[in-house]
Amino acid sequence: MARDPSLEDRLRAALVEAGPLVWKPMMGGYCAMKDGHLLASATRRDGEGLFLFRLGRVAAEEALRRGIARPLRAGLRTMPGYVEIPAESCDEAALRRWVVLALAEVGRLPPKG
Repeated sequence: MARDPSLEDRLRAALVEAGPLVWKPMMGGYCAMKDGHLLASATRRDGEGLFLFRLGRVAAEEALRRGIARPLRAGLRTMPGYVEIPAESCDEAALRRWVVLALAEVGRLPPKG
């Protein structure tokens, strides 16, 4: 995975009203962290732009069932509760909807250290 500044800009714009965030380079991309939890990321893998979101198991399974998202994989391991969305299929309105789902999930979690 590699960083993609244009995708990072799109993600930053979609998260402008999300409150305080910490941005970190992680997992080959640029990740938004809220209250110590991974919220979302923008990256490029094999030439494809991707947004990654933490949705929780139920919302992620629903997104996968509807064919909207793909499971997030780290090596050979599937990451439950996380999805990846091809950037080309994610206009600004769709990006905001994914952000709302991710913020709802992270908002349910207790803050980390």
